[in-house]
Amino acid sequence: MPEIITGRAHSRRDELLFDRIREAVGGGDVIVIVPDQFSFEADRQLYDLLGAKSFNSIETAGITALGEKIGREYGSSGLAPANSNSKLIAMYRAQSKLRADSSGMSVFARSLMRPKFVSDCIKLSEQLTRSGADAAALRAAAETGGSASLRLRDSAAVLEAYRQELAEMELRDSVSETAYAAELVRENNLFGGKQVFFYAFASFSRDELELVRSIIRNAASVTFSLLYDEVKDSADPFRDTMRTIENIRRISQECNRDVTLTPVGDVAQTEPLRHINCGYFGYGTPKAAHEGLVTVAAASDIYEECDYICAKITELVRDEKLGLDYSDIAVFCGSLEEDARILSSACSKYDIPCFVDMPKTALRSIPGRYLMSILDACSGRTYRTEKVLRLIKSPLSMFLYYDALDIEEYCITWGIEGDMWKNSFERGDGGYFKKRIDETRERVIAPLEKFRKAVKNTTADGICKALYELLDELEMSKQIYSRLQRVPEGSSTDLETVRTFKQVWTGMTEAIKSIYRDMSGQKMTLTEFTELITLMLDSIKLANPPQVTNCLRVGSADHSVMSDVKVLFIMHANEGVFPPEVKSEGLLGEKDLGILEKQGITLEMSPNVQIDKIRLGLYSAVTLPSERLFVTYSDFDRKGDAALPSSLTHTLKDIFEELETLRICDLPLMFFCTSYKTAFSTYLEHCRDKTAESASIREALMKDPIYRDRLAAVEEAAKAPDDKLGKKTAAELFCPDKDLRLSATKINTYYKCPFSYFCKYGLRMSLPEKVDVDKRYIGSIAHKCLEIVMSREENGRRVYDTDFITRTDDELLAIISECTDRFIDEEMGGDFGKTKGFGLSVAAIKRSIKNMAVNFREELKSSGFLPAAFEFSLADGSGEPMISLPVDEDTIMKLVGCIDRVDLFQTEEAAWIRIIDYKTGAQKFKLSEVYHGLDLQMLIYLLAVTTGCSDIGRGEKLPAGIMYSHVKSVAPSLTPDKTDPIKDSPESLNELLRETRAKTYKPDGIMVGGEVLKAMNTDSGGVYTIFKLSAKDGNPTKTSVQPVPVEKLIAMEEFALEKAAEMATHLKNGDIKADPIRTFTDNDGDPEKGQLPCTYCDYRAVCRSADPLEPRTAWLRDGDKLDELLNKRVGEKLKKQ
Repeated sequence: MPEIITGRAHSRRDELLFDRIREAVGGGDVIVIVPDQFSFEADRQLYDLLGAKSFNSIETAGITALGEKIGREYGSSGLAPANSNSKLIAMYRAQSKLRADSSGMSVFARSLMRPKFVSDCIKLSEQLTRSGADAAALRAAAETGGSASLRLRDSAAVLEAYRQELAEMELRDSVSETAYAAELVRENNLFGGKQVFFYAFASFSRDELELVRSIIRNAASVTFSLLYDEVKDSADPFRDTMRTIENIRRISQECNRDVTLTPVGDVAQTEPLRHINCGYFGYGTPKAAHEGLVTVAAASDIYEECDYICAKITELVRDEKLGLDYSDIAVFCGSLEEDARILSSACSKYDIPCFVDMPKTALRSIPGRYLMSILDACSGRTYRTEKVLRLIKSPLSMFLYYDALDIEEYCITWGIEGDMWKNSFERGDGGYFKKRIDETRERVIAPLEKFRKAVKNTTADGICKALYELLDELEMSKQIYSRLQRVPEGSSTDLETVRTFKQVWTGMTEAIKSIYRDMSGQKMTLTEFTELITLMLDSIKLANPPQVTNCLRVGSADHSVMSDVKVLFIMHANEGVFPPEVKSEGLLGEKDLGILEKQGITLEMSPNVQIDKIRLGLYSAVTLPSERLFVTYSDFDRKGDAALPSSLTHTLKDIFEELETLRICDLPLMFFCTSYKTAFSTYLEHCRDKTAESASIREALMKDPIYRDRLAAVEEAAKAPDDKLGKKTAAELFCPDKDLRLSATKINTYYKCPFSYFCKYGLRMSLPEKVDVDKRYIGSIAHKCLEIVMSREENGRRVYDTDFITRTDDELLAIISECTDRFIDEEMGGDFGKTKGFGLSVAAIKRSIKNMAVNFREELKSSGFLPAAFEFSLADGSGEPMISLPVDEDTIMKLVGCIDRVDLFQTEEAAWIRIIDYKTGAQKFKLSEVYHGLDLQMLIYLLAVTTGCSDIGRGEKLPAGIMYSHVKSVAPSLTPDKTDPIKDSPESLNELLRETRAKTYKPDGIMVGGEVLKAMNTDSGGVYTIFKLSAKDGNPTKTSVQPVPVEKLIAMEEFALEKAAEMATHLKNGDIKADPIRTFTDNDGDPEKGQLPCTYCDYRAVCRSADPLEPRTAWLRDGDKLDELLNKRVGEKLKKQ
């Protein structure tokens, strides 16, 4: 006679069932059937209850495992059950055939063989089987739905083809194994005389009900324990169980068996939790006292929520009166995948051992990801550097860490992509480094190339063979073994790591074997193989038992099966998170599901079924603990958006008196100080509050020697100004050899932003730079070409070539082309790693440099200034810098650099020096920027040559000025009124072109006047000077920049040197504040048009002050301040003279 024992959670329902089992032991064969995911927990409970001897005399089994066992032992159909790999292969084969002839498909025609669609089709097939339907029933339902059921028709076609493939493979769906087992039970009277107990079920699928029918028909006795009680409310959580009871009654009646219903009413919980158990879903439930055993707490965010939970758990476990262990406490996460990582980190901080019951698949394991990186690297028409590098950098890769980093930097520098991987890496620094890089390339590409060739136009079994060889050549099994050997013996991760790797390796090889066996001879592309193996790895679920017995259990209400929980925390109880929302997922929409329900087919994805499961899951969660319940939620999600508490918190407040929400932020700080470690962390978070509470925490920490030292270190660092290094650290970073060597570029970088200087030159953090036609290389090419075309070799140095001004445009272009080609070949690797547009870019560069050279040629034809030095180093004959200044008693600042060109105007009395700098950008000389330490380069260079160089000029050396000459592509625009009169004269037309270009090339800078101005080429209104000259008297016009007195230029040089010395002092003092300066391209000084170095800064991601609202600014009025200062200094000097 079947007996159904019903009752709520924590009733004597399970106790009564166990009594029945205990009584049955010794009176015949006993079998206990449980849900598959509950088998481990059920075995533990029965072992504790019955003892070893009695437990070993009974049989326990998951219902699916039982069906498979019966099929194996008693089945004779000749069809083996299909495992997950076989199902994927069958579905894949079915969809492959349908795609070859998709005339019968409509909605899903383009989805065929896509990984998610394949997976969704298998899920639909399984749900249909569990509901007692098949593809034929699906097609019949589709016929009744008309045009609204195209999805049903397509789904039926896919599933019919799938069943046919399973039959051809001589397999049957393992989901139908339970129904097949029911037939075998009936035919063989397998449960005759046995006493059967069903434990921990809420419902049965159609095929499971058939097994239940066979058992009821044959067994001596059948007992069910079902979570059920009568609830008079529309939100009844036991609807699913009620349907199960009705099904058991119906089946029993059909088998001529009377059913005994045994309700159990006692609930073994504390009074408040009993009130939740009996009244949560009741209508008009009266309010009760919560007695401090039910808590609703609100946190600012998920991190505060986790800190509260961990601190509270520590408090509960330490309370000897409660007698709790960690194993008595559990946490249900609203969003397990999102919350578990944060909660695990908090548990580590609070020294709480925890076990996270989160489903894991082989696809997300290290070996699984490594296999996928191998297949990804081989996919596509050519190699993608990103994918190859991912393979090389994998934890299971056979390459050393520094080899991976070096080849990655090489790939970025030389633009390695596509077929370049197949050829030797011929460019580099040469020697061992280049050889080692190429050896790494060869070791990874050779086996990949062999594999790619082997799988081209081959079959599935051919790919499997080639893959095994590839894995062997990449030493995958050897790397797995090596990694397992490196796991510390006895560590908490030891057994887990070993078990996981073994499971994945076994599952991986079985998946490949399945493809080899079941798809042998079938044509398959590597992409299709990769998609299939991805689905297979994702279907391999990894066992994840806890490593210690006394630990906090963390899981989710819809997945985790727990018992003996005294205290439960439900975290992340926010709207739409817990309880979860009904999700529309799978192939079929609500209309399709509605059509099926009219035909008596209800699938698990049906909204009504989901609602019933969510309600039962909610009930199971809130009634799981026996003593205390904590519900927490966050006011803001991880994106910073406002989040609302869920209905759970509102319902608890409705059924309890004076249940107020606890604001976690209002708790005393001491609550979180469960140990010296957490106290230290809490103090650091709140030390700036300057409260008595934080002071008391500090006082407690000072009593421990370890944390006293830590506090001292932290407080010492806190005393230092923001973004400031200690002098010792600054000296180690910036002056390792005591001398501080500064270039003009370094000075400019520091004054733009000290923090950027610290990152680049202190920490030496730099990104690999790709060899390409950019400003960096254009500038280098221009410098080299202009030096070569304007100079000649004499006594081991380059000197001005007087033939330069007589060379034709074509001659200049020929020299520049040869020089450019040589530079590209020697410095840029030729065409190695270059795009198709590289040649066009180089041709444009050659033309631009030629036009610049022509402009210089025309200028020098009528100029008193002639080049005196090219690429001139700021060092004397012994190699020592020309400018050295003491920073303090220990350090000397030495200024180094290289001047593009030094021009000389020699008179009888003096040598006038002009510094020329080639710029690829639109550089302008601005006093406002010089005032803030920017663009000091030329002034420092001018000072160095006029004060420290004896090789250039005769007599007193005086500064003539500085000029920026712009190297750029110029397309002169000529109007017909200018060209028509001279269109028949090529020479006149070329002259007009040169003059027009010269206006665009007009330099910028600062120069003195007088004889220096007269010495310059003043043709065409001063187009070759920085001035606009009057056609009448040759003097600068009112709208032109004005010459400066030589005394003022000297004062400006001295100011530049002072700024360099000031920077050196800042560096010695460790001043590295993130303090970017805003500059202006135009002269209007509009803040909206200002530019910050933050925009293109490489260190933006590690900077706390990027894009400040009120940055330092080089205002135009600052130029007036500098002008006033210089005039004052000149005046004072003249007075002294």
